Amino acid sequence: MKACELVKVYREEEKDTQAPYFTSDFMLVNYLNDALTEFAKKTMSFYDSTSALTQLYVAVGQHILPFDQRILEIKNAIVRETGDNLRIISANVADPNPYSLLLNSEAGEMILTKKYHYPVNIQLRVIRKPLKRLTLEDINQAIPDIDEEDYRVLLHYIKYSAFSVADADIFDPNRAATNLALFEQKCQQIKDQNLRRRSAIQPIAMEWIWNV
Repeated sequence: MKACELVKVYREEEKDTQAPYFTSDFMLVNYLNDALTEFAKKTMSFYDSTSALTQLYVAVGQHILPFDQRILEIKNAIVRETGDNLRIISANVADPNPYSLLLNSEAGEMILTKKYHYPVNIQLRVIRKPLKRLTLEDINQAIPDIDEEDYRVLLHYIKYSAFSVADADIFDPNRAATNLALFEQKCQQIKDQNLRRRSAIQPIAMEWIWNV
């Protein structure tokens, strides 16, 4: 679904189809961005192993790496040149093993415990937030990361945001609370469904093959 299509659904349901609108397209796109971020955090469903934030270049002797704040969780970290499977642990662990990636998200960094004597590339598999915020110029683009059946979940958060503006004509704290509750309920259902789906899959040994 395109962003403009979701905006149209909102306007039709809220009878806000005639200019001047109660809620501008600009604000609805902002609310959509917030909805995507909250959806990502609550469902933990935006898996990624292909975007730029999942590819880390490590120079010779380098051990401090940047941590991208869009990452919610690192599931795997593999050194492409060697196949080393790095253990993901907190930076406050007292005695990490030599093949660890220590996370200090508050400081915006990760520490690689093994120092390589040649440049390497680390491939991450992560759960993340949206890669970027949509702008009004993106309104005719497809909404990223979301399954087709989950667009209505975003609509609940958009309505929550619109009804929460205290000085707006459509301010309605009761409807805002109702839509927020529905959004959170649906997100929890999606998270639970994904967990059940993953637990039902038989473990599969995955072999990482890299061209180096």
